[in-house]
Formats: sequence, C-alpha cells, structure tokens
Amino acid sequence: MKSEQQNKSGMGNENNAGDGGINKWLLIGGAVVAILLVARLVLAIGDGSAQATPTPPPNAGVMAPFVGPMWEWNGTTDASGNTLSVPNPSQYTIQFLTTGTYQGKADCNSITGAYTVNGSALQISPGISSLVACPPGSLADQFTAQLFSVESFAMQGTALVLNLKGGAGKMHLHQSGAPNNAAVLIGPTWKWRQTLAGGNTLQVPDPNQYTLQFKNNGAVQIQADCNTGSGVYTAGSANLQIQIQQTTRAACPPGSLSDTYIQQLNSAASYFTGGSDLVIQLQDGSQMMFGSGTFPTAAPPATIATVTPLATNVPPTLTLTPLPACPGAPRIEFFTAEPTIIQRGQNAVLRWGQVQYATAVAIDQGVGGVATPGSAIVAPAQTTTYILTATGCGGQAQAAITVNVVEPTAPPTQAPPTAQPTAQPTEKPTDKPTEQPTAQPTEIPTEPPVTNLLGAWKWTGATLNDGTKYAPSNPNQYTATFAENGSLTALADCNTGSGTYMTNGSSLTIAIPVMTQASCPPDSLSTKFIQLLTQTASYSVQGNTLRLELQADSGTMTLIK
Repeated sequence: MKSEQQNKSGMGNENNAGDGGINKWLLIGGAVVAILLVARLVLAIGDGSAQATPTPPPNAGVMAPFVGPMWEWNGTTDASGNTLSVPNPSQYTIQFLTTGTYQGKADCNSITGAYTVNGSALQISPGISSLVACPPGSLADQFTAQLFSVESFAMQGTALVLNLKGGAGKMHLHQSGAPNNAAVLIGPTWKWRQTLAGGNTLQVPDPNQYTLQFKNNGAVQIQADCNTGSGVYTAGSANLQIQIQQTTRAACPPGSLSDTYIQQLNSAASYFTGGSDLVIQLQDGSQMMFGSGTFPTAAPPATIATVTPLATNVPPTLTLTPLPACPGAPRIEFFTAEPTIIQRGQNAVLRWGQVQYATAVAIDQGVGGVATPGSAIVAPAQTTTYILTATGCGGQAQAAITVNVVEPTAPPTQAPPTAQPTAQPTEKPTDKPTEQPTAQPTEIPTEPPVTNLLGAWKWTGATLNDGTKYAPSNPNQYTATFAENGSLTALADCNTGSGTYMTNGSSLTIAIPVMTQASCPPDSLSTKFIQLLTQTASYSVQGNTLRLELQADSGTMTLIK
C-alpha cells in the first residue's frame, strides 16, 4: 500500500518515489540533457540561432484526441506503484500540433520537437530546448526523459495517460485550464457525428439534428431529429451514465436515427474529450463521436432504397446507396499480462483495451471470443504466449503477450539442532535417562489464506479522487461474495454476476465476465458497482470494514459485513 499521506497530498518532489523506481529518471535525464547540449551547440555554430524548427514527420496533419490542448504534467506512477507528484504542473507542459510537431515547457526551458502516432502508439522524439539553468529541485530532466520514453497513450476524461516503454510507469497529464471533473462536459452543445462499432461506422447525415447538452444540476437535454428529450446524468473524471427519461413522440421521416441515438446515449459508460471533440464510449465498446463546432445543414437524408413504379409490367428499378467505405484494419489499443512471470500454479491477468474496426475479437489458448475492453484470469502450466486476434472488413490485426512460468523455489531445509555440551552437575547422577532434544519438522512457508476477505460484503459507498461520490440507497442490493476457491459472485441491484479474484499480498484483482442484463430502475447503480469492482487494485480489512483501493489511485470503495 502506498503512503496515505503521499497519495492524498498530490504535492511533493522527486523524493516521493521509491529509490528503485522514479529515481532512475535522474540518470536518463542527465544523458538526455547532454544530447540536447550537443544539438544546441551545433545549431548555434551553424547559423547563430538556437530557434530551429523541427522538420515535420511523415504523419504531418495527423489528428488524434490529444492534439490541440496544452497538457500539464501532474506526476508519474512507476511500475512499483511509487508516485512522483509535481508541485507546479503548469511549469511542465506539452502541446501536440496538427503538423506532427510539439511545443512545451520543461520548468524554466522551452522545448520543441516531433512526434508520431499510430492508433494508440505514440513516440515523442527529442528536439530543441533552451539551456537556462533551472533552480535546485527542478523536475525538467525527469520530464523530458520520460516524454522521450513514451510508447503509447490513453484518454480518460480530461486526462491524458502516457505509458512508458517496458511498463516502466505512466505519466499523468491534464488539459491546461480544464476542470479535473465532469464540468468539462457542461457548456457546449455537442453534436453527434457518427458511431464506431467494431468494423462498422454509422454516419449521421445532419449532426445539427442530434444534439446533447449537460446542465450544472445533473440534467441533460437532447434533440433527436424531430424529437426533443430530457433526463439525468452522473459523471466523474472518466465515467459517464446517461438516462433519457422523457421524449416527445413525433413521427420522424424514414431513415431517422432518433431511436438509435437515444438507445446509445442510455448505454453510455465513459467519456473523454480533447479540444472541441467529445467521445462517449458505450457499454459494448462502441464509440459515439461528437463535435461542438459548426456543421453545415444537410439535405434530407437520402433513401437507402428507392423503388420507381413503371406504367407497364416492367420490374421496378432499384437504386442502392453505396455503403460507407471500410475504415481500415482493426486497431488494438493494448494487450498486457500482469504479472508476466509467475510460479507454476499461480495466476496471471490478461488485459486488453478497446479494439476498433473489428467484427470479432478472440484470444487463443482456450480463452475464446471476448468483448473489448476486458480481462481474463489464466493459469498456464508452462510458459505460454497468448495471441489476441481482431478481425474486420480491413483484415486482421494481432497482439501477443507471453506469460513465463517458473518452478517454485524450494525452501531451505533446516538441519536438526546440534546438542551443545553442558556442564556436569556436581551432585550424584541418577539412573533417569537424559531426555534428548527432538528436531522439529521443517515447515514450508506458504502465503497465509485471505480468510479476512472471504464471505459476503455489502457496498456502502465509493469516493473518487475528483470528488464524485456514490452511495447506494440499499447496501443489501449490492454485495460481493469471495469464496475460498478464488471465485466471486456479485449482486448488483436487479442483476447478478460471477467471476474470479486473485490476491498477492494486499494486491487484489477482480474479473466479472458474466452478468445478467436486466433493466434496473433509473436510479440504479448496478453498472457502476461492477465497473468499480473490476477497477480494484488493492484491499485492506479493518474489523467488519473492507476498503478497496482503485487503480491509479482514482478512489476508494467501502463495504461492510
């Protein structure tokens, strides 16, 4: 468990990290500074100026969710869970431009360079930096060294997560000037452009006819073609739930997407936003794409099939509108295993992210077809490579991860104790035989059973770090039951689910792949309860209270016996 003071303060310096984690960036940072010094001197000698402009990479004109806003560095979490918190995030910034270049600030120095992006893969290349001597305690070297070690990205609400190579850690950034909560949704009129579902794209003919507005009081208003509606929403830093409670029932023209629009909004699960764009991810992994700019008003939607009657008995003419072009090969966000090295008989957790442009996703070695994103617990008997295969109209894409299995290390055998010579008593010895010490059998140490976790727990609430709170009205309707065999059952209001859990010390991983799909009341927290359970990273038990700490220190769930 991390230091509670460290996690709550959000402030600190490089000393917040463990000696084996964050401090390694000091060595890397020194090397990067040396490289930048040489580059700076060469440029200065060549033309007397250090303000050279980086050459745009081949992907100039690229568009990605993180392009446009200025991002501020909050801190970094290394592979061991140690956190380096940045006391002044506004001094460490980066802005990705559509030209394939970036600009920013590393404390008292400015930085520029080039980047390339391919799906969720991201590479940031060293460029030009000013050479001002920053004050003691500056994190400039760590900031630039970590940027140049980025291999991929992920969006979470208004947050940007940059994953470092080799699983070394995660950099956490947020949009400059944007709130760290759902307030970023409030204000703009969001217009629905399209929905990406596997390999299919549902294009909206006139985004001006399908709008979405979030209000400060938790209300939401929509226009769905010829109908209007209202409802409520709950949102955190990344999670989002929308319930459209009432709408007008006008008969819209043929081809209207009114009903589809409302159905998709009601299945919202999370969101992220970059600049003037909003992406709402649905429970099935589909993505609704919104914009807040100005869209040209479209002509009435074309009829998919038009039948022209003829005066004679000649068969009618059928005109078909071409289907949208295939968007390309499937894109796999990520595919990982935790941990990648286990002892025989132990478990590992496979995790995979969103897969775009795919109609089917499967993992070999007996895992089978899967939904995205998701996770699965595996226990290979030998070193095994798992291959995730995504298939769509643009072909196949694959990602692989290997779980290495080693033999358990045999504990050292304790030799029987050697009897030490003792002084002979002066009194007359007796005929009673001397009792010899008996060597006790050596016990093989085993991990203590998690008996304090077993049994049924009732959910009383959750608090996220952005201030969002959840409190079920009836904790008896939200329970998690842990069994000795590693299985778990959950009651989530009107739904039930089953899955598995795995512990390693205080670490706890929960997977719930099977859930019923009953329609619970509008104020139900059924979906949220399951989402939070599967985000668990560690646990602690104090008396009859169970605390589940969520991944990335994003919040805490509380349950009672």
